[in-house]
Amino acid sequence: MCFRGGEPLPLPRGGTGSPIMRARVLSWRFWALVGITLLDGLIFVMPVVLTAMVVAAVFAPDWLRRTARFLDALAAEGGRATTH
Repeated sequence: MCFRGGEPLPLPRGGTGSPIMRARVLSWRFWALVGITLLDGLIFVMPVVLTAMVVAAVFAPDWLRRTARFLDALAAEGGRATTH
């Protein structure tokens, strides 16, 4: 049950949802909030993601080379390899 002004409203039966929710989704306020959320993502999240990608691109080759050397040594020594 939904409540409005202290009186319970019956939930919609099947279909595409309540007319109230449909009206909210079709309102300009809903789409303004969606737009602001997307804009916030572009302004605040994308620079962090791009910075992480650049840092990963700089450090990943060395990390991958060290991992490959360790795995080669592990295979050659029968499981007694170290990272040095």
